[in-house]
Amino acid sequence: MDLTKQESGINLVSFLTLTKKEIESLATTNVNLWEEEGEDILSIQSLFVKLELYSSEVKEQLAKKLIEEVARDKKKSINGVVFSLSNTSKYDYSNSPAWIEIKKQIEPLMEKLKAIEAIAKATKTRSEWTDDDGACYLVYPPVNTASETTKATIK
Repeated sequence: MDLTKQESGINLVSFLTLTKKEIESLATTNVNLWEEEGEDILSIQSLFVKLELYSSEVKEQLAKKLIEEVARDKKKSINGVVFSLSNTSKYDYSNSPAWIEIKKQIEPLMEKLKAIEAIAKATKTRSEWTDDDGACYLVYPPVNTASETTKATIK
């Protein structure tokens, strides 16, 4: 499979002019084509896993420069992509005595919850658990709602 060939439907130069819907359609078309032609799906997916990593690294390395560039105009549009500044706030409530007091009450409960979860995962039937204060709890195995997926690791 050669993604640089025009037959694949992907030309990296003209890719810049595609809309979101066109990219989605192109992806569907190519996946169907690759399946029909019996292409090695693992090989194709490995390429896209590496491209995702590459994309992530480039975005991370350009982030600071991009913020400076967009800050000049507040909004910038190029190749059908609109860039604008977005405020991502993080709040620190540790200066509020009420928040600190409630957090102190929650932390021991979270520890109890973790203990119950560990017992529940380890049991096949109903179990009993007594905490440090002598309170007794019935613990049942958790309901597992797992789904199957794949994991890709780049060496």
